[in-house]
Amino acid sequence: MKFYDLAYNELIDLFSSTAILPPSTKRWTEARILADSLAYKLCKLLLYLGEHGRVVHTFHGHNRRMVGLCNGWGLGRETPEYWAWLGRNYRVFAELVDISETTIVPEHEIEEAMKMITGDIILNVEMVLQHPGYYYLLAGECVRQQNSRTVLKEVDASLAAELMVQDEKEAGKGGNLNALLFENLSLSAEHFVKHGNRRTAAYVELARCKSHYFAGKYDVALEYSHTAFVAVWTLTILDCCIR
Repeated sequence: MKFYDLAYNELIDLFSSTAILPPSTKRWTEARILADSLAYKLCKLLLYLGEHGRVVHTFHGHNRRMVGLCNGWGLGRETPEYWAWLGRNYRVFAELVDISETTIVPEHEIEEAMKMITGDIILNVEMVLQHPGYYYLLAGECVRQQNSRTVLKEVDASLAAELMVQDEKEAGKGGNLNALLFENLSLSAEHFVKHGNRRTAAYVELARCKSHYFAGKYDVALEYSHTAFVAVWTLTILDCCIR
């Protein structure tokens, strides 16, 4: 792990020089992918070592460093490329946590530990390792943000294909993004139900219903509305029936 950490930090330092790694070049794209891969590798090793605090610190620390670099490259929050990259990160991290889920500290122990440290039960989500459903939900939100920005701006297909996972290679096509959004939300709902967070699971069900509605799949949205907040979204359900 020491050598992975050393390689990661050396690689991040290279991004500070545009002469060494000019933005939007093939070498720069490969370096970005490698930096993400090294961060995932470090998180995976820390998960299996049971170092929960270091896992979330490493993951969120990597995201913060890359966000700062993305802003300098002109790939900020207003671009679909930014959300594609961040969504991929949350999805991969969710899968890593899912694989090693048996090592996660139960929620009541997290709350008690934080109370001992802070004197209250207010949790900073970046300090505590959550169950996979939380990260699948964030991945879904990133896909939603990406989709909304893709409508306004046509994504450069050649660059997008390098930076996104296989399911996102045709990022300019809303169908793939809608499918990816639904998949992330479905996985999220499963984990929230599994961990007894039924209120949050109901919220995710509503999000799934909305994802089908905005994709124009009104019949499917109507099916999912029966398990969502029906009273909250009555007008939308009526609209689905009319269409």
